[in-house]
Amino acid sequence: MEKVRYTISDAAQMMDVESHALRYWEEELDLSVPRNEQGHRYYTKENIEQFQKIKDLKEKGYQLKAITRRAAAFRDRTSTEGKSEGEGKTTGSGGNSTASDGTGHTDHKATCTE
Repeated sequence: MEKVRYTISDAAQMMDVESHALRYWEEELDLSVPRNEQGHRYYTKENIEQFQKIKDLKEKGYQLKAITRRAAAFRDRTSTEGKSEGEGKTTGSGGNSTASDGTGHTDHKATCTE
């Protein structure tokens, strides 16, 4: 049985993100995305699940720096046991520190203030 392969545009549409966000996350988190004979990325269900976890963490307020620390868990498809839930999480209150995640979104505060 052959695995279903998705193009980057299809994967991005399924996740409701821009294609450049997937490429950026792949590079920054050192994720392995397979390529076809022409060198084009293709995404499997497992790849999309990895990227969905990243998106979920971003939506919870985590910066890529904190997600990078968890990337080994993504690559190995293991849980994130032993990590504090608040580690690297951002809050919207106070502080002037900002960091771009390369997708046009700006995160405020690099560490948890809770």
